[in-house]
Amino acid sequence: MILVRSIIMSVLCICMGSYAVTCYSPTSKDAVSSPVILKWIKSPGDTAPYIVQISSSWAAPGGANFSSTVWERDSLYPTTDTVTDTAHIIYVGNAMYYWHVTDKHKFVSGWDWSQTDSFRTTSAPYLLYPAADTVFTLAGKDSMPIVLKWAPVNNASGFSVRVSVGSAQGWSTSDPVDTFPVEVKAGSYTWQVMTNGNWSLLDSFSVIATPGVPALVSPSNGTIKAATPLVLTWSTATNAATYAVQVSNGSGFGSTVTAQSGLTSTSVSITNLANATTYFWRANAKNPNGVSGWSAAWSFTTTVGTGIRARARAPAKIRIQSLSKDLLGRTVPRNYVGVVINNDVMHVQLNSER
Repeated sequence: MILVRSIIMSVLCICMGSYAVTCYSPTSKDAVSSPVILKWIKSPGDTAPYIVQISSSWAAPGGANFSSTVWERDSLYPTTDTVTDTAHIIYVGNAMYYWHVTDKHKFVSGWDWSQTDSFRTTSAPYLLYPAADTVFTLAGKDSMPIVLKWAPVNNASGFSVRVSVGSAQGWSTSDPVDTFPVEVKAGSYTWQVMTNGNWSLLDSFSVIATPGVPALVSPSNGTIKAATPLVLTWSTATNAATYAVQVSNGSGFGSTVTAQSGLTSTSVSITNLANATTYFWRANAKNPNGVSGWSAAWSFTTTVGTGIRARARAPAKIRIQSLSKDLLGRTVPRNYVGVVINNDVMHVQLNSER
């Protein structure tokens, strides 16, 4: 992870005076940023859990208001002399927070909280979205909008936003708001935000492009008397590297007549199709980042006799000859003649005698 967001709040607590534990760090002089790591030393022989509270409210005339907390954790069980935990909360920049801690068992038995201490957050913006190492997917698109977001900062007059992809950097200035829209293409990005001369830590995200779904082109849906071999054609899909095609006898594609993949062009010739048969076909696209969904299935019906070529024949040889006998050997009238076509004899009776 490029960015390790660290607001470190060290809470080192020791038994002292009438308090169950005594807060040691951070103090009002410390400027910290999120998230928070809590630390303290166990009381001698203590095996009980602790309770920790953080508040952003101050109750006049001189105390923090813990009736509403921004973070609270119960039952923190120490396993060593130093206890750590991470408080995943969103702090406003350049703001004051108050905290205290107690031994849970002693608290229940009537012991008091520790004294209240405070810390101030840094003026550097705390980046919220996208989270570190987020991966966005461009599904069949060239670019997409992303809204960068960070935690508010008190007394900020404006923000400068830096977004980098590869070695290229882009700078933008926004109004004093905590969001900024950007349009991004496929690539690896880093970004950070500045206000009042203080830059946030660097964060990162990436955008990968998956292919779009190709649209079928020809033969048009419902085509009949389609001659074979048949060429199937579809449109170019965004971000596609290769294509796959399936042809089936059923619209559910439970089985296929042909299935081809790794096609680098947007057409393919299909040869193994039966005559007078209805088929269904579909296509999808693929690249190193993923595979698109299948296109809507189209149908076509092959023609009768599709794919059969007539055999070439030589010109017929025809001649006429006189006949005295028919095919059964009987004497025939004078108006009967024989027509010979390629040595096959046909008997023909003329309409008139002359």
